[in-house]
Amino acid sequence: METRSMQRRKIAEKTLSQSTLFAGHDEKKKEFYVELPYAEGKTKAVPRAILQYEWIQDKYVDLYHTGVPEEFRGKGVAKILAEAALDHFVRDDVTMRLSCTYLQYHVEKYPIPRIMEKVDKTW
Repeated sequence: METRSMQRRKIAEKTLSQSTLFAGHDEKKKEFYVELPYAEGKTKAVPRAILQYEWIQDKYVDLYHTGVPEEFRGKGVAKILAEAALDHFVRDDVTMRLSCTYLQYHVEKYPIPRIMEKVDKTW
């Protein structure tokens, strides 16, 4: 018997396979986001995945949280957020502290030199 969670995952897989996802950046809220497609038959607000950060000082930022709705996990959404945020801060010559465990995992799995140069590895 399928659980409600399993049904939501199937809907998410179908919807994601038909969509191209893009990361946006809201500087005022200090977050990167991906607006996820509506699940069929749902009338709720558009689900969002987010990556939040906080400025520690000029040119030094703490990326502390990545959140993806359960039914969209494991589909590459967090990777889209990670790449957008890391690229943005590298372009702006900002040093990054990665308090978020997903981001720590991401840079270890995909160690790109230009990004690694800007990561404070004291996590």
